Amino acid sequence: MTTSTLGHAPTRNLKRSILHAERRRRLHAFALIAPLGAFLLAIFVVPIAALLFRAVDNPEVIERLPRTLEALAGWDGTSTPPDAAYMALMHDLQDAKDASATGVLARRLNYEISGYRTLLLKTVRRMPFDDARTLDPAGIRDRFLQIDKRWSEPAYWQSIARNDTRWSPYYLLAALDLKQEPDGRIVRVAPTTSAFLDIFGRTFLISAVVTLVAPWRSAFRWRTGSASFPPAGRTWS
Repeated sequence: MTTSTLGHAPTRNLKRSILHAERRRRLHAFALIAPLGAFLLAIFVVPIAALLFRAVDNPEVIERLPRTLEALAGWDGTSTPPDAAYMALMHDLQDAKDASATGVLARRLNYEISGYRTLLLKTVRRMPFDDARTLDPAGIRDRFLQIDKRWSEPAYWQSIARNDTRWSPYYLLAALDLKQEPDGRIVRVAPTTSAFLDIFGRTFLISAVVTLVAPWRSAFRWRTGSASFPPAGRTWS
């Protein structure tokens, strides 16, 4: 019994040593590739992830016009917005003005409809309304229409209502020369403003030509002996 126990002891020690050596080998291998992994993460993965996040991130409207979005929640999208929406928009724009955030909001809505930036900044410059405290929602609506008649057009309100989520396909659609109409339909942009698909097409065509031609040209040079070699006994400097 004692002899058997003594015989197993070296075996256990050997297994323990092998496991320890294997663990050290793995740690050494990990230490060698860790800098490369960190480099790839910092240079490629993080920037690409940030770019993809920005491609769908849509915080401007939902953060700056929360009352307006709530007032438009039950709107049918085609008729004139309810008077409560004008009241809510007045409060939201006043808050945005106080926070110096109207420029960002105006730029985002201008992506939806050209001229929206001018309309929004024109309206904000007239705020606060002098008699806002004494006006009912219908009176607030009339004040908006006095500033600009476009506030009665459903398209401008549809652009607000459509951005009621944190995420938007706008930038991804724009990269494919597409856009979303105020009624939600996805259509192609006008040919005069379409550019991305042509650029993508030329880029992929050139890449395909280079990928296919370069190896063939290199192989042809080797077969015809047109590749240059250094003279015997000499090397290129």
